[in-house]
Amino acid sequence: MADIYIQTDNPATAKIYIGNMAGAAAAKVEAAMQKTVRKVITNTAGFTLKTEQSKIGYTINLAVTKIETGPLSIKCFLSGFIERYPPKPNIDGKKGQELVGLNLTGNGKVNGTSEGDMLFCVESAVETMVVKSCIPTMSKDMANRP
Repeated sequence: MADIYIQTDNPATAKIYIGNMAGAAAAKVEAAMQKTVRKVITNTAGFTLKTEQSKIGYTINLAVTKIETGPLSIKCFLSGFIERYPPKPNIDGKKGQELVGLNLTGNGKVNGTSEGDMLFCVESAVETMVVKSCIPTMSKDMANRP
């Protein structure tokens, strides 16, 4: 079986990484989510970021849902879902989503309150979500996919 392709592009017109809850650091948070997903996929056997190796795969959609800043720490909360890639036409001929993994959630907490600490919190939460939830879900679905 070919490696499973993971689509990680994050165009402004159809974002798959959403960091609006991080305020002024939203773009940096979105870039950190993308970088972390790419790192995990690159280091996971059986998965690829290269379309020429596999024509079908998945897109992991992630959003920061809350950032809590305390006096000495930051907590971050994320949610997401997995959809099959590429999108297939639905009954009306429009491209639609085929959702595979719903209600993905993750969170993290770090000591410190800087922007860098917030980025580290998000990166850690994303890495855990992808390793523990996304990889197993996509592997299982791909085994049953036509």
